[in-house]
Formats: sequence, C-alpha cells, structure tokens
Amino acid sequence: MVEIWAEPGGCAEGRHDLMIRLIDAAADAWATTFKAQWVSDPAQLCAHRQAPEYLADYTKLAYPLAWHAEFRAHARQRGLGYACSIYLPHDAATIAPFVDAIKVSSFEAPLRDVLDAAVATRLAVVASLGMGGHAGDGYPQVRWLACTSAYPAPLDDLGLRRIGCEGYHGYSDHSHDVRVGAWAVCAGATLIEAHLRLDDTDPANKDYATAFTPAEFAAYVQQIREAERALGDGQQRLMPSEAPMLRYRVGGAMTLKREECMLTMSVPTDCWVVDELVSKEYLDELIRRMRAAGKPNDSIIGYRVANELYPKTEWLADCEKRSVRVGGS
Repeated sequence: MVEIWAEPGGCAEGRHDLMIRLIDAAADAWATTFKAQWVSDPAQLCAHRQAPEYLADYTKLAYPLAWHAEFRAHARQRGLGYACSIYLPHDAATIAPFVDAIKVSSFEAPLRDVLDAAVATRLAVVASLGMGGHAGDGYPQVRWLACTSAYPAPLDDLGLRRIGCEGYHGYSDHSHDVRVGAWAVCAGATLIEAHLRLDDTDPANKDYATAFTPAEFAAYVQQIREAERALGDGQQRLMPSEAPMLRYRVGGAMTLKREECMLTMSVPTDCWVVDELVSKEYLDELIRRMRAAGKPNDSIIGYRVANELYPKTEWLADCEKRSVRVGGS
C-alpha cells in the first residue's frame, strides 16, 4: 500500500492546539503518517539558507522539543506514523528519540551534512529533491521523493516521469491538485507527501495556496487508493469481470493458477475452465455454495480436464461420485 504523508507546513503556526487538530484531520482523511517540521535554531537556519526574510516563519518551527512526544503519542492513538523534517545537522540526533522517521527537505538534500546526520540515527530517512538535483548517490538507505520546489507547483513543471526512472521512490506534491497523487502512483510512487491545512487557516499563511483542506486531502487519498486498485499487481490472470467471457475465448480454455479458481464461483454453469491444481477442498466449497444458491448438483461448474495431459486424480473421482460434472465437450 502506498504511504501517504500529511504535512502541515507552516499551517500549524507553531501552536500545540493546531498541531493536534491537524493530526486529527490527517487521520480522518486516511493519511498513513503525519510529518511535522522542527528546527532548534531559526536564526541559524536563516543563515544556512541565506533567507533572513523567513526568520518569523522559521521561529514558529522552533516550538518546545517535548511537544513531539505528545504529538507522536496522539498520532499513534489515531493510527498514524509520526515523522519530522529537520534542517540542521545537529537536529537529527536531537529529534530521533521522538519520531518514527526523519525527512530531509529539497533545500537541504544536496548538502551531505544533513543527510549524513539523518542516516546516522538509523531511523527511516526520506529526502525530497527538486531544483535539478539527482537522487540516490551514495545513500541507498534513503527513500527519495521527486518534487518541484514551487508553492504551488504548476502542472507543466511537476515532472512525474522522473519517478521510477531516476531512482525516485515517491513524490512530494506541491501542486494543490487532488489528481496528482494518483498520477504519481501510476508513475511508480510508493510514498506520497502533500500539505494539509485546516478549514480556518488564515489565507495569509504562506502554505495556504499549497495545502489541501481536510475534504480535499480525503479526496486526494481516495484517488490514490483507486489508482492502486486500477493498477493491480501486474500479474496477467483471469479477472472476475472476464469470467463470463471465458466461454468465447478462441483457441481453447486457459489454464488457471490455483489461487484464481475461486473466480469461477460467478461463472455461468456452461462455462468450462481448465485447472490441474484445483483441490478437493475448493470443489467441496463450490458444491456448498451452489447448493446454497438452490442449484442442482448436475449444474455445478466442472473443469474441462484433458485426460491425456492430466490423468484423473482421487479428487476428480470423488467429485464425480457427487454428481459434479467434470470434463465436458
């Protein structure tokens, strides 16, 4: 199952109560992990990024370290994992006791010091990479997320084709488009990260335009899960919806794997299916179901078995004694 991380970004405003509400919103929208952000020294981060204009915003990420224990406990109570983004190398060891995974942002990922510190914690590490970087070099234990570091990111710049082609495992989505997570999954993503805000978030918040409302995030998750269903497992097999059409297949019946035999429960009684591995237990269950449906024994679906290839076994003889039609024209 694809992991879906909900990130509040700056929408938590450094407030304990808003973080708890955002964790609840993430759980209600069926995210799998809540990912906070934290920095020990906002001024150092400003200097690190050469971004003095962001000091007020980064200060809101410098909330008390002890809060993380409460946030993780609440997230786990709601069935979520708890991760956190770090931005300074020494923050990795500091945050490690309070989180399940560490995230490194696209702005810090090119610098080995932050990645090295995150990897040294032996926790799961996820890193975003945009702005022309390349994933994977020297860090096989890191799960890399393709991203576009624009807020919001325009459709033409999303670059989803990178997933599965350049060593990326997933996508950090800044598009504010409920379709994009599902598209990323179809491109091969196994982890999706997206921003989440509350309905009453101040429109002046810098993350407002990028973050999904709880209802939007729930729709986002639903589309991802539907994409997973549509993708299937990549194995060629008889699909349940195809079973009624099997009788018309040109060139003879197809051989089914044992685990596919249960699909024939919904096949019309004149549809014949080949299987050399079907068990007596399966046929007993088939008999039980057909009888429960009020069908006579002689109308139970049988298996067209080519005797010259598959000599009758004990279970075939036993089923014939039960008046189950085995074979056919």
